[in-house]
Amino acid sequence: MSGLGLRWRPVRLPLASAHRSALPGAAADLRVREGLVLACGDGTRTGWGEALPLPLPGQPTPAELSGLLAEGAPELVEDPRRAPPVLRCALESALLDLAGQIRGVPMAALIASREPPRPGASLEVNGVIDADAGPPAEVARAGRALAHAGFGTLKLKVGAAGLAVDVARVEALRGACPGARLRLDANGAWREPLARLAVERLAPHRIELIEQPLPAGDVAALRRLREISSIPIAADEALWEEGGATRVLAEDAADVLVLKPAALGGVIRAAELAASARCRRVGAVVTTTVDSSLGTALALQLAAAVESDAAAHGGGAGGRAHGLATGLALGEDLVVAPLLPGGGRMALPAAPGLGIAPDGGAIERLATGPWSEAPGPASALDRAVADAGAG
Repeated sequence: MSGLGLRWRPVRLPLASAHRSALPGAAADLRVREGLVLACGDGTRTGWGEALPLPLPGQPTPAELSGLLAEGAPELVEDPRRAPPVLRCALESALLDLAGQIRGVPMAALIASREPPRPGASLEVNGVIDADAGPPAEVARAGRALAHAGFGTLKLKVGAAGLAVDVARVEALRGACPGARLRLDANGAWREPLARLAVERLAPHRIELIEQPLPAGDVAALRRLREISSIPIAADEALWEEGGATRVLAEDAADVLVLKPAALGGVIRAAELAASARCRRVGAVVTTTVDSSLGTALALQLAAAVESDAAAHGGGAGGRAHGLATGLALGEDLVVAPLLPGGGRMALPAAPGLGIAPDGGAIERLATGPWSEAPGPASALDRAVADAGAG
């Protein structure tokens, strides 16, 4: 192989309806997802990735990502670690997708450190009820609809409307779905005294876990909360901070890590964190960030690898669902057959690599600019596979 070719194109994906983001600093209503779709080819096959940065302070814009590629695509393909996390993830996705196709195996087989997951393996995923779902009766209705669709785990966003409202919504949801596992996500909205009170008020409702109850940078407070909490604590945004994941694990600040490939810089880094967590008897779940099916497929491959490795080491995911159902929020997608849950589960595609086929017509329709391209060294493919195996 003389070299690789990298192409990228800006795209804008409409959401099915306005999405209320609970992340600090995010726009109140998210109506589109904007970013780049990447294609890395060897002349015969093409691997795919996407970089859809969250509209948050400090995150690169799609134009900035395009600029980085225009200035130094060959160097970034050779060593994606030089790129911002969301672009690093997209480059790694394209390289590992291509490598999986060449080897004839799912990407999960390249990520897993022990027994590779079998094609078609089925994983449980959770349903999501957003923070703007409305009064308790509406939350209960949404929960019943998700349970009827087969979701056994329901995640409710909290922290945006006051603790009294949150408790009333949780009470209504538990009453409507007595057999469901309830997961809460505060997105760092609470301060420590309120978080302690929330744990006390919410504990009677059999909560599976609370994701990121405290601000991302306050790992010490997260550890103190975990020490007194009867509800398991999960770290999400805290892992995005520089050195955050290391601190969370070193300080025993969480019972579960929430692994978002795009926020962490790719599936290799996420798999490394899952392995480190497993050594400390800390669980791991994989989630997306309202991605297209390209990003969802990447997260699904990671989740299958994490599950397979956990089983090979004598454990599992602890019965926890992964957060891979965000494709339901999209108005349009970039692939021929969108990856959506069925009966509260998702199956690993049988095809090699990511296992899904991009839709050229959809990419053309959703593009906001032309394709750009640059060469890349063939050695990048071997490096990506070596890094995956080392993880």
